[in-house]
Order: sequence, then C-alpha cells, then structure tokens
Amino acid sequence: MGWNKGIILAFVLFAALLAAMVVFTMKQDLHLVEQNYYEQELTYQQRIDQKRNFKALLQKPEMNLVDNNKVLKIVFPEALARQIQSGEVSLYRPSDALQDQSIPLELDSNGLLSISVSELSKGLWKIKLEWNDSSKAYYNESNIFL
Repeated sequence: MGWNKGIILAFVLFAALLAAMVVFTMKQDLHLVEQNYYEQELTYQQRIDQKRNFKALLQKPEMNLVDNNKVLKIVFPEALARQIQSGEVSLYRPSDALQDQSIPLELDSNGLLSISVSELSKGLWKIKLEWNDSSKAYYNESNIFL
C-alpha cells in the first residue's frame, strides 16, 4: 500500500470515529441537576438566608437511619416542632431525577417523622429539609448512603 492510500485510509477511519462519537453522545440521556435550575438561581439569596437561620438554631432536628437502613427518622426538638407551620422533606437522587420524592413535613406528637426508605435505590441520596414557622424559613441538606 502506498502513502496516498494510507493517508486516505487514516482520514476515513478518523471521520468514522468522529461520526460514531457524535451518534453515541446524541443518544445519551442528559439530566439537569434540577429541573427548574434558573428559577432556583434567582431565589438563591433566600436559600442562603434559610441555611443561616438553620445554623443559628440552638437545637436542631436530628436525622438517623434505623432498622437496618430501612427507615429514616427525623426528630425535631419539642419547642421547634410546635412552631412549624409548613414544611417538606425532599429525597433527592443526584444520579436520577426520576427517583426524587417530596414528602410533607407532618410530625407526630413526639416531633417525629418516619420515612420508609427500603424501596429506594442503593447509593447516595440528599435529604433536603425545609420548613417555616411564623417568622422565619429554614433549610438544611444532609447526605445518606443506602
């Protein structure tokens, strides 16, 4: 084989490789970290204030995995639990937005919320805890591994 055929073959193989890479990347499913990313960016200062309010709490809610990592228990101190007007717990899966869940923050008389996590996929989950009282809003994120 002469030089001219070798160069032409190299260009053809290179073009075929580029075409295969383009086809492969076009078929990949891309998930944004958040669906409403731009709206969240506009309200980011509010989120900073909510985190600051959480850090200023003297008694904070506690999150623990119990029953062989099958139940997530969130326990609020009694004084804090009485002041909650509304809230939400979000189970956020960074690798798959289709598995995300939101649960209303409805505490029992002991300031406890139990969430079954036995059906969730194994791996990293972010627990986003958000609530309001009569004067402030609070927000905190925690990571758990199932």
